[in-house]
Amino acid sequence: MLGALANRIGNIDSGTKSILGIEFKIVDIAEGSLLRTGIEIIQDMPICTLRWLFEIASISYSVEPQRYKFEGLEWMCILNERDPVDSAKMLQEPARNRLES
Repeated sequence: MLGALANRIGNIDSGTKSILGIEFKIVDIAEGSLLRTGIEIIQDMPICTLRWLFEIASISYSVEPQRYKFEGLEWMCILNERDPVDSAKMLQEPARNRLES
């Protein structure tokens, strides 16, 4: 798995690494509890205001898919009754921009 990680982001030594303009701290061991705790904290917030969280989660998942789980974020989107249209637009916009560039 470390070979795939190195192929995707380059040097994987512990420290900070900029990926698509977002600074990540690469550590030797991470159990994912921070993402779960974060989801619990933001679960009552409008999803359309959380673009930064989805960007970070997407990059983390693409770098190491076995470690980062999207279940919490996925369920927040599926059960979203607060701002479904606005959050759908927020989630689609980055993909549309990447396709157009």
